[in-house]
Amino acid sequence: MSDVLFCTDTFWKAWGDQVTAIAPDIETVLLVNEEPVADADLERITIAFFSHDAWPERAGNYFGVALRADNLAWLHSMSAGVDSPIFQTLKDRGVRLTNSSGSSSSPIARTVMMFLLALARDLPRMMRAQANAEWAWDRWSELEGKSVAVVGYGPIGQEVVRLTTAFGMQPVIVRRQAQGDETCPVRPLAELARVAGGGGEDARVAAQR
Repeated sequence: MSDVLFCTDTFWKAWGDQVTAIAPDIETVLLVNEEPVADADLERITIAFFSHDAWPERAGNYFGVALRADNLAWLHSMSAGVDSPIFQTLKDRGVRLTNSSGSSSSPIARTVMMFLLALARDLPRMMRAQANAEWAWDRWSELEGKSVAVVGYGPIGQEVVRLTTAFGMQPVIVRRQAQGDETCPVRPLAELARVAGGGGEDARVAAQR
């Protein structure tokens, strides 16, 4: 018997071909705008994907369907955070819950590096100078050798540590307590302000969930 996926029409339009390439026999029940899902379709749903396009406008409708789908066995969320009471309700019903922790670690860590480089080179000033056709020489401040406080050591924090180390920086992980899996010095969360301020102008803070 084929699984029946519950998802939004927006998600299916964008990614349906890729899903069916992986699971050719999958069937779907789609959330279309504000339209209700028929009772017969509720009974068919066995798996569900909560995609970003459903948040926040259609989240209420989406989870209303998920809660009424008695045969739902597995729900995957696009977000890393699944601490909302609605997820606990589904888990209490025996629904398997998975999340997307780590899926965005690379792009977010690269964005962190973008901002660190922008700070080091005073990018706003450079953009203003370019707009004014001012081409005066200036000294750049390099990231190499500078300290960086990385708050948390989940997938994003690990990738930030990897990239800042590759740039020659000296990362310090700030988390509730050391776990033994860290690749650089660790300080407790209570010391965040001191760690971040310890390097004066050389300190940079990269925060992550």
